[in-house]
Amino acid sequence: MHNDNQFPNKAVSLDENALAESSLFEAAKVELEEVNQLTPPEDIWHELAKEISINDAQIIPFLQKKNVKKGIWAMATAASLFMASFGWLMWSNYSLQQQLVEVILINQTLESQLVQDATPTFYQAQLLSKVRIVELALMSATSSKEKLSLLKQRQN
Repeated sequence: MHNDNQFPNKAVSLDENALAESSLFEAAKVELEEVNQLTPPEDIWHELAKEISINDAQIIPFLQKKNVKKGIWAMATAASLFMASFGWLMWSNYSLQQQLVEVILINQTLESQLVQDATPTFYQAQLLSKVRIVELALMSATSSKEKLSLLKQRQN
């Protein structure tokens, strides 16, 4: 059966463990109270406040620089769009100028064919009637491509 001597030993060891735990708890409680009572001196609080204000002062110029960078980016974008538009307009103008030169050359060749002889021949009379038909169609044409094709027809 059970030995009566074992129970008193267990009770004593349980009391010793509880006593050790409570003393550790009391020591931790005392340490916590001491730590809570410690406060840094006023000069440390002033130094911390200065550091915070210096950091804030350094952040404001950074944010201002960031806004300036956005403005520069917007101006650069506007300038590049302007240059692209200007380039397209220059190319369009050059293309129209080339078409005008072509039209003038066609007109000169037609005039030289008509002026070769002072008295018109039968062939020249037919050519003049065809030219008049093309010129009437040219006057009623609305697009430059249509006009260009009529002038090419007139040349042939």
